[in-house]
Amino acid sequence: PSVPVVALERETLRRRLQLHRLWPDPAADTAPLIRADPLLRDTGPAPSAPARPARRTPVAPRQRAVLDRVDGTRTAADIARELGRQAFHTLVDVRRLAAAGHLRPLAPVVPVPPAPPPT
Repeated sequence: PSVPVVALERETLRRRLQLHRLWPDPAADTAPLIRADPLLRDTGPAPSAPARPARRTPVAPRQRAVLDRVDGTRTAADIARELGRQAFHTLVDVRRLAAAGHLRPLAPVVPVPPAPPPT
């Protein structure tokens, strides 16, 4: 059965708004994810990342399964595939975990331009 374009558009907008309300930084949707552990050294928060909460909230079992797969190389889509879950539901968990201060997107590595050739 086909879905009317208007219904598809409405659902897409609803989901985008829901994700934004959970955590406004969309970088966690596509970037490799890392645990937001202050004891670990990494490349720092993404520049557009909102401020983190002062206290971390407990992690539900469903979110624990997501968090257990965060390794600095997997994206939300990779984790959804591994868990056999729909991408949107995994994005909801990822955004909630980011909002709670448990994970964050790995900041993109900016390549250093090569030195000019000697003249």
